[in-house]
Amino acid sequence: MASLALGCTYGLGLPAFQARAVNLAGPAERARMLPMAGLLFEVAILVFPLVAGAVVGSAGYRGLFALLIGITAAVTALGQIRGRRAEPVAAPPLQSVPAAAVADGGSAEPA
Repeated sequence: MASLALGCTYGLGLPAFQARAVNLAGPAERARMLPMAGLLFEVAILVFPLVAGAVVGSAGYRGLFALLIGITAAVTALGQIRGRRAEPVAAPPLQSVPAAAVADGGSAEPA
């Protein structure tokens, strides 16, 4: 059950994290942002058990829970900061009605 939960959260978390990072990046940085966001996610997953073990060894489980609450508060606060404004998306060009359809009284709507 724990493996299922981990797989589901990892499978949903990584793409969401990468999408947010790419959306916040400028046009020049977007090509590099996707692999960098994935690398950051992987490093965090690999390093956290070492950090958690050190914290539990020195401050006990109360210290670990205090650290986790602090990380959660920091992530929540950072999530409230507005990123760059999204660039306006140009509307798709209007499709023109063929002249033959108008000339013979045909409908402008596709069949």
